[in-house]
Amino acid sequence: MRAGPVCLVVLFHVAALGGCGASALHRAAERGDNAALSSEIGRLHKAGKLSNGDARDLARIVARRELERAKGDEAVHRVRDVRACAAEIEGPLRLRMKTHDLAGAEAAMALFEDGGLSRGAARSLLADADEAWRAVGIRTLTGEGDADARRRAMVDASPRVRRSAVRAAQVAVDPADFDTLVDTARVDPDPFVRTDAVRAIALLAGERGPNARASALAARIAIVFRDLHASGDDAVKEEIAASWAISPLWEKGGRQALRVLIATSHGPGAIAGAGAILRRPAREVRESREDAEVLESATTMLEETLASASRRDRLHALALLPLTKRTIKPVKGAAADEKDPEVRVAALSRLLGWRPDRDAARAELEQFAAQTIDKPLAARAHPPRELGRRPHPGVDRARSPRRRSARPAGRCRGARRAGPIGARGPPPVGSHPGGPDTRRVPIDRGCPLAYYRAMRLRLPALPTLALAACLSLSTTGCIKAILADGQIKSTREGAGAADTLGDYEVARAASSAGLMQFEGMHRLRPNNPDALFLLLKGWAGYGFAFAQDDMEVAQLQNDDERAEYHKRRAKLAFDRSVSYGVELVGKYAEGFEEAKKTQRGLKAWLDEHFDDKADGDVLYWLASAWMARVNLMKEDPDLVAELYIGVTILEHANKLNPEYANYGALNNLASYHARASMAELDEAQKLFEEALAKTQRKTLMVQLNYATRYACNKGDKPLFDKLINEVLSSEDPDPNQRLVNTIAKRRAKRALAKANLQDCAFNN
Repeated sequence: MRAGPVCLVVLFHVAALGGCGASALHRAAERGDNAALSSEIGRLHKAGKLSNGDARDLARIVARRELERAKGDEAVHRVRDVRACAAEIEGPLRLRMKTHDLAGAEAAMALFEDGGLSRGAARSLLADADEAWRAVGIRTLTGEGDADARRRAMVDASPRVRRSAVRAAQVAVDPADFDTLVDTARVDPDPFVRTDAVRAIALLAGERGPNARASALAARIAIVFRDLHASGDDAVKEEIAASWAISPLWEKGGRQALRVLIATSHGPGAIAGAGAILRRPAREVRESREDAEVLESATTMLEETLASASRRDRLHALALLPLTKRTIKPVKGAAADEKDPEVRVAALSRLLGWRPDRDAARAELEQFAAQTIDKPLAARAHPPRELGRRPHPGVDRARSPRRRSARPAGRCRGARRAGPIGARGPPPVGSHPGGPDTRRVPIDRGCPLAYYRAMRLRLPALPTLALAACLSLSTTGCIKAILADGQIKSTREGAGAADTLGDYEVARAASSAGLMQFEGMHRLRPNNPDALFLLLKGWAGYGFAFAQDDMEVAQLQNDDERAEYHKRRAKLAFDRSVSYGVELVGKYAEGFEEAKKTQRGLKAWLDEHFDDKADGDVLYWLASAWMARVNLMKEDPDLVAELYIGVTILEHANKLNPEYANYGALNNLASYHARASMAELDEAQKLFEEALAKTQRKTLMVQLNYATRYACNKGDKPLFDKLINEVLSSEDPDPNQRLVNTIAKRRAKRALAKANLQDCAFNN
């Protein structure tokens, strides 16, 4: 019988914490008799006869035997199991490296990362035909002359090669890698590569620390991270959250981003953000009242998560929450949770670091470990290997191969590298009164319950072993339950609550988070019309309210590069909205592609298939996204030629449900007729006046469009000034339209800028 991953981990921790000393033990290990081995370990441990030296010898014997006997995929898994302790088993790894297969390449990579394989030897593998071996060579592309080769490797067909290239970029810290890294973080199909790319981007912001100077890229990185956070998966969000909390990105918008994230979001990304804030040294976090408020929000968010969230999120919060006189209460509450053994074990493990409760926690863990572990629980606590290898956030620079003297003998590299979510980078300063630092501890160590039972509470390195397995538990069942069709419908019905937000930045963050939720809904329920509607409306609103707004700000600042970047973002948002809208109308009636070829044909098709008031909602947003895209891309003749499609759909929406979106179709039609000085300005004026009357002048976007479209193109400066001043002087005309009125005020201020006034037909 072979030893599994947990067995190997147990032995390595025995090597680090205490030993065994009996030739019978060694003989059992040599012949692979795991039953005898376990029995002998228990006997010697009980008698107090385990020595550190014999334990290290035993660990090497088991590791060597496992590496020598394993074949194929099993050999790959065995190398990965022992990778964290490469220095202690260099000999067996070198022997395994002599076989030119995947396991041999894994052994070579483990040795290179630990300093056991020279740079020259690794570089000789650059031309190897096997992608796994070539990836080892790619890790050496960190010099000034390696930039082109490194960037080519970032777009290689092999995910192994791409990941090695990105890790090399973490060492090189070359600003010229920025664009390639951003593309990698955004679109690479491999989640490990995306996460490593985010880490590499963060390193380009400048040296770390409160007194370090930001690089020239820091401001651009802050913008890119905001975009990536909105569209990224949980691992990317956690990585970005950890980066935001580190200077210089903290000062470049990270503080504000984390404040909004904690206030508006839940789940791994928000938890990682809270933990990242709490890991900042106290002298940096408490420099201002604003910093103190962010710290308070982060602590409260983790306490609330620990009290009532899902198991995965509770375990995540347990790993990050510092032990203080304030936070010890919710940790004790989790330790008393009889219904969830994984949470209970993790909480008790944290209490081992709190002196007043250390002995009681140890006693409870000993009692728990002595009990028989039911098989379903043990299986649930031991995650699949690939889930256990999920990338952990952190933003410390990827290490070059280390000298062997850099690490004390007998200590595993994993004890330094791995840690709770977001825990890479410098450990926090022990500034919280009444408790120790929240220091990093090993995370990917297999089944915690089996570990406790086998080790009989040799516990100094165990606090997050319970967390390790449970963080990776599949939440598919929960997600499917939450995203049932009825829940999606309820989400659509409640989506209007966002209209009451008056904080623009909070609304931006909420919009981004909502879009990712809606995308998930659509993935799980692709035929659900409510999910499609939420995406149609969400992307149209995001493109207009945020991406296009960012573009206009950049244009006013004469920042052509940023303006073009945000223009592309807005275009992508409108494209996505239109695609979902077309998909949705296709579920009501076939033939849209053929009908839209002519205005007459489209009008007849709409009249035939869309005659219900409720249809006006869908058609309004499809038309709005279509026309906004044309307005954004005026220089594209192909898009301009299809403007009639959006106008025709909008006219039909206005006929079906004119009151929808506060007479939004009427406002947009008026803006269309005022699109140029030679357009239908009289018709525009009539429609604008009608819209003002029907909205009772409470929808400030009507006044804004009336001024910037009609008055501007008409050359009516007095009317322009009157309308803009009305927008700016209005306090809060309608709480239910607070968000759209906030956006109108932002744009009204920019409309008064000299550069914008010059575009109007005013004589002076």
